[in-house]
Parts: sequence; C-alpha cells; structure tokens
Amino acid sequence: MRSRQIQITRVTVALFAVATCLFFLASRTEAAPAFNGKIAFTSDRTGHQEIYVMNDNGTNQVQLTNTAGLSNVPAWSPDGQRIAFGTNRDGNGEIYVMNADGSNQIRLTVNTASENAPAWSPDGTRIAFHSNRAGTGFEIFVMNADGSAQTRLTTNTASDLYPAWSPDGTKIAFYSNRDGNDEIYVMNADGSGQTRLTNNAFSDAQPAFSPDGAKILFQSNRDGSTPQIYVMNSNGSSQTRVTNHNSTDSEPVFSPDGNKIAFNRSSAAGFEVASMNADGSGVVLLTNNTALDTSPAWQPILPPDTIGLYRPSTSQFLERNTNTAGAPNATIAFGQAGDLPIAGDWNGDGINDVGVFRNGQFLLRQPLSIIVAGFAVNIVGTITVNFGQAGDLPVVGDWNGDGKDTPGVYRPSTNTFLLTNNNPSPTVDITFPLGATGDLPVAGDWNGDGITTVGLYRPSNNLFFLANSFATFVDITFGLGAPGDLPVAGDWDGDGKDTLGLYRSATSTVFLDNSFTTNVDVSFTFGQFLDQPVAGVWNKPPNSGVNDPSAGSSQVGQVQQFTTTCSDIDGWHNIATIDFRVSKKNDNDGDERDQERGKGKDRDNDERTVALWVQFDENNNLVHFYDPDTQTWSSGTPGSNTILSSRFAELHLAQTSVHGSGPNGRSVKVTWSVVFKHPAARKNYKQYLLITDDSGSNTGFDRVGSWSVTK
Repeated sequence: MRSRQIQITRVTVALFAVATCLFFLASRTEAAPAFNGKIAFTSDRTGHQEIYVMNDNGTNQVQLTNTAGLSNVPAWSPDGQRIAFGTNRDGNGEIYVMNADGSNQIRLTVNTASENAPAWSPDGTRIAFHSNRAGTGFEIFVMNADGSAQTRLTTNTASDLYPAWSPDGTKIAFYSNRDGNDEIYVMNADGSGQTRLTNNAFSDAQPAFSPDGAKILFQSNRDGSTPQIYVMNSNGSSQTRVTNHNSTDSEPVFSPDGNKIAFNRSSAAGFEVASMNADGSGVVLLTNNTALDTSPAWQPILPPDTIGLYRPSTSQFLERNTNTAGAPNATIAFGQAGDLPIAGDWNGDGINDVGVFRNGQFLLRQPLSIIVAGFAVNIVGTITVNFGQAGDLPVVGDWNGDGKDTPGVYRPSTNTFLLTNNNPSPTVDITFPLGATGDLPVAGDWNGDGITTVGLYRPSNNLFFLANSFATFVDITFGLGAPGDLPVAGDWDGDGKDTLGLYRSATSTVFLDNSFTTNVDVSFTFGQFLDQPVAGVWNKPPNSGVNDPSAGSSQVGQVQQFTTTCSDIDGWHNIATIDFRVSKKNDNDGDERDQERGKGKDRDNDERTVALWVQFDENNNLVHFYDPDTQTWSSGTPGSNTILSSRFAELHLAQTSVHGSGPNGRSVKVTWSVVFKHPAARKNYKQYLLITDDSGSNTGFDRVGSWSVTK
C-alpha cells in the first residue's frame, strides 16, 4: 500500500471465521527501494526534448511526454510510481509531476522564473529543485510534493544547481560556482551547514548519492578537457576516477541496489544513455541513435511482501523475509489467548509492526529507542487504541494516504466497515456498507492508487469481492481457493498492487497469486497446522559499507588504520556484525560456513588468500580476529590493551574503536588498527565488507577497495 504523498507505508488486515476462530491478516508494505526498475531519460529524437522510459537493458523505449515545449531531467519518486520533471511548455521552466506511465501531468511551480532539476526526498513528501526566481542566479529551493510551501535554501549571488538528497533525508548535495568554478557542496536539509566537498581548478558537477549514503558520484574534467565519472565518500574523501574514456561521460546516477551506474556517454552522433557496474566495468550503451539521450534516472521498485504466520497456541508472530520454504527469520511474542492479530506501519517508518485486537481495543507493538545514562536503549512499547466493540473483526490500513496505518473494524451485525484515520484517539472517519452474513473482510491497494480500500471474502463459494474506492461497491470479483483455506493479501511481486493468496493449514502450504485470477504463481510450505497467515516487509536489510582508505599500500610492520563506515536503515544498533576482510579473492561460492566464526572447514581453500579478517560483534561489543592457518577465532574488546595476531597480521585493540552517529543514528564507524607481517607482503589484495543485522539479513561480501603490503 502506498500513500498519495508517496510515503513509505504498509497495510494489514485481519479476518477470521467466527465459528472456528480462524482469521487471517493481509498486508501491503513499502520499504526502502531494493530492486532496479526502468530508466527514465530525456531525448530530442522527435525534434525537441521529451521524457522517455525504457527497461534497464535498453529495450522497450516509450515516450511519456509530448508537448510543444521541452520536457527534461526526470526524477522518480521513492516508490517508483511518479516522475517529476522540468518543462517550459508554459513559456518558462517549471516543475511538473506525472504518473509513471505519463498520465496525469500536474504543474507544481507557477512563476516567471526558470526552474528545473527536481529531486525527491527519500520519504516522498518534498521535492528540491533549482530556480532563478530570486534574480541573483540559481538557488536551491524545496517544496512539498504537492507544490506547496516553496522555501529557499541557499542564498548567494552564484548559481547553486542540481540538488541531490541523501538516502536518510538529512543532507542535500548540489554543485555551485560560488568559489569561481563548479564544485560539489553538501548542506543539511534545511539549508544550514553548507560545506564544500571538492576543491580544484576544474569543474565538478552533478552529484548523486549512493543508495546507502556512503558515496557520491559526480562528473569532473580534472584529468583533462573531457568530463569523466568520479566517486568519493560522502564526506569528500577518497575521490576516485570511475570511467577513463575518450568520450564525455556525465550525469551519473546509481541504480537502486547500488550495483550499477547509469550515465551519459557522448558519441559522434550525439549522446547516448549507458550503464556500467559500480566499479566502472561492463559499460553497455542502452540507446543508439542520432539524438541527444541524456539525464538518466533509475526507477526504484518496491520489494515484495513476504509471508508470516501467527501461532495462537503460543501468541507468536513468525516472520519470513522471503516467499520460500524455511524457518522464520524472526519470532515475536505478543498478545494473549483470544486476541486477534494485526500488523501495520503505526509510525510511518516503513516497517510492519505487529499488534492485536482485543474486544474493542487495539494494542499496537512499537519498538522505541530511549536514552539511558547517555546511551541508546532499544525497548518495545505498546500503543493502546480504543476503537470498535466486541464481535467486530479488525482491519488495518492507510485509509487517507498519509503514510501511517490506522485501525478499522468490520461489524458483521450490520455488514459495515468503520474506519479511522487517527491514532491513538480515533473517531469514525469512513463508514462503508458491504457484504452479507458470513462474509469476512479484506483490505489492500487493489489498483495501486495509493489508498487502502476494502473487500470481502465469501467462504461459502470462495469468492472475493473487492472495491477500489469508498464510493463504489464491487470493482473486482474472482474465485480462488478451497474450503478451509485462509486468505492473505499482499504485493507479492512489488508492482504496487495488492493481490490475494491462501494459506492451507491442513498442509501448511502458502499459495500466492500475482493477479486477480485463479492462477497460483508461487507456492511453498511454511508453518504448522492451525497457524494463521500474515504478510508484510518485516525488516530492512542493512546497507553496504565503505572503507577509508579504499586503496593504497602499507609496509610490513607499519601501523595502518582503516575506517569502516556502514549503516542500517533501522538504526546502527540493529547491526549484528561488521566483517572486514583483506584477501586475494572474495568468497563467491556461497559457502556459508566460510562466513561463520570457527565453524567447519574451508571447502575451496580460499582462506589461503586471507591476509586479514576481523569482525565487530555489536551485540557483545567484541572484536573477533580470524587466523587462516588454524581456522580459529580470537576475541577482545575495542580499546583494550590487547593485540590479536596471526602469521599475516596483528590487530591492535588499544587503537581500535567504534563510534555511532548518535543514539538514534543509522551510521557507525569502526576504526581498525592493523599491522601486516612479512607473509602478507603480496600485491593485489582486495578489501571486502559484510554487514549483517540482527534478523540475519546481510549485504554479502562487497568489494570496497584494494590494498598492497610492501616489504
């Protein structure tokens, strides 16, 4: 379920059969983008600039805008459902927004100035852009996503251009000629703290953050007259060239998963849109014509909902992070006998939290972080919402598109939905009659318009009746399932629309359908008899990390400090472990035992190439150190007067430290104090990081740099 303001949200619905006390919970959830969608871009192939989209391999190029004026510089909303862009169709440059298919084009700015380069905030509520309305050059402005509350952020006589929002929403990067030539700057989202990141006599422009916020892409001509793609850490350090070509390479952007970069590459005929791996390898031209194809923007695609179960016998929610057979990734105890479970995004943070309905009272579980003696302590609180009455069936959804889920009930005695838009002091905001005796309520965003609506499941004939608004009664009718099946709703394929599924308790089998048909697209076993299905995105995996220095060398016996910076969207204290590895090659074979401390043997002998493998254990505040000869680990506390050692390297814990970005911050820095020994003096080492969170999700070993040890 997504809101009209494009905030991250989810929808959960519980229903049950009164005679047998069975119920199900249906959910739609949105989380941080994790998959790559289409690429929007600008092309003048029709004679003037228009917005196009194509698949990320260059196929199926489709024109979205078609006006007498120019339309350019597209920017996807965080949920991938809308595109903001600049156009002069009204006589001067203005910011517009449209749906992903080009429909419903709406003007957001109205004045006589020139405005362009829209950039969405990560929560989708605001759009930054540049404008010359002040009359002193271009400045950075910000507005609400509906065009209201337009506010100036920068104030000087130079031109500040092309804002780019950091993934956590706290920073905005841009480029400016205020110091005599184009340089990259960053500022707080309110315009304060403007800081220069690049400093040279050449042009540095077009900044773009990586999905984890650790890096910034940009274009620069510092190594010659032709602009090339560069990358740096988000604090301006480790500025590194990515492309090295005799063409002009410009306007780089990361893919939502961070593994690819889209950019412009000049050709004899004009400009083409190209893509490459994040390290600069594997360049592929996506367009190929005599036009100017520029300004690529990569569409975020929402991760699919995944299944979970509620076990009445133990009052436990069992959450699975993929729609596959296997053990729960997380188990949460909440409620008591007789409760009816629900789940929703109570605070708009993009994560499903569980709850229960108890005879006219909703009890909503909400993780909180509080400060005790200067330290962040994670606790679990409960929000109590009095709504409904005994005998009602609970439903949950974002009924008004504000990004937060709120309760509702279905009253079987009158076949009426009663829905509220408020927590924790609700009033009845929507009353919607629907159904007949014996019907069970469902809810979801059936048409992808951003609003949760309701429906019914009729067990007597296994039919669904779904409404796309609160003004019509039934828009979709179809049959699915067999007697005894429990329905569950969710967006199983991440296309922005909720569809239905079934849980067959007798065989502990899940059946998921990606369309409103009798077809089943996914099936797998999970749970046990009498479990009840739930669905949602239960956690956000941790982001990747960055190492500083990312490249270089150190002599044998020299103390070398590496700084690992990584983050978790849920807060860095939810990070379980941070693994830093210096080796000749990565463990790409999927041998999980190679990633577990002190377990098993190295199947493929890749540990023979390891010069250093250290791990910070956040939950126990310990650093673990791997010895590749004995395949064993030793441990110590950061800051302690201890040296952990192998034949290849030493880790000095007295100079090893861990610093978080604040009690509720998402980022953490680990400083490793390393001394390499003679057996490690070989060339062409690579640096790898693996970030794992408390739920077991991890980034895999990502390559983050290289290193050499010299004698």
